[in-house]
Amino acid sequence: MSASAIPQLVDAYDGVNVKLDKCGGIQQALRMPYVAKSVGMKTMLGCMVSSSVSVTVPRIFPCWSTMLTLMANLLLIANDPYGGVQVRQGKLILPSDPGLGIKPA
Repeated sequence: MSASAIPQLVDAYDGVNVKLDKCGGIQQALRMPYVAKSVGMKTMLGCMVSSSVSVTVPRIFPCWSTMLTLMANLLLIANDPYGGVQVRQGKLILPSDPGLGIKPA
């Protein structure tokens, strides 16, 4: 799905779940919440069965989402080759290094 499809969904849905792996990359993922908000829809930031790379990318997004589901790398991938965002005591902890802060595991 692309950002341009969102206005057509207003009568059918209350919000949009932006999944970087499904929406066509970072540019579409960045556009989607602004389009959703402009038509009165909520936005959730989610992920697929993703490594730390895909789950950490949203750190570059503006804080626009009211809901997050970004823990697939912790729950579903036993051999994640990278280290990025972590969860400690129910909170997302972003890497502090430059860029995405991702390092090889």
